[in-house]
Amino acid sequence: MEDVNKLFGLLQMKRVGQVRLEAINDTEDIFVAQVSNGSTDRILAIATAPTAGKGPSVFPLSQIKWHTLHIRSYKSNAAVESICKTLKIEVSNLGEVQNIPRVDWGTQDDIILESVEVQANCKTYSSQVQLPFKMTLHSVNANNKHGNELEHSLELIPALMTCNFTLVA
Repeated sequence: MEDVNKLFGLLQMKRVGQVRLEAINDTEDIFVAQVSNGSTDRILAIATAPTAGKGPSVFPLSQIKWHTLHIRSYKSNAAVESICKTLKIEVSNLGEVQNIPRVDWGTQDDIILESVEVQANCKTYSSQVQLPFKMTLHSVNANNKHGNELEHSLELIPALMTCNFTLVA
């Protein structure tokens, strides 16, 4: 979780509503932030967390006890509008674009991820090191129907920096 927080922990996530998660048979708060990594892509950070009740509606990601975290790149405004419509989020609720901080990873050892499941347009990975989440990388190529463009083996830090992943705690 430390690497995730190092890269995304300062993002100010805005609570914008609730979403029903069939996988856990429960409704959770949904938090969003618009992100920039210097590319021309539109990037959204979307986290779901147990309902916290009333109170502040903006939190740093590092303070949210999320069950799922999606950092996804979209090539067009129409794609962002489509995902917002699916999640019943007003596009105006996304807030200002926030930059991902430049991180000095130093000589830190990275964690090797190995592909364990291939689905249309994504691969799910595991590692020898116990991670507090399951990671799925998503292909940016809509025509990639078998996850072929995604590596079979890669390191966690570059995977996080793709801004095209889902983490499930």
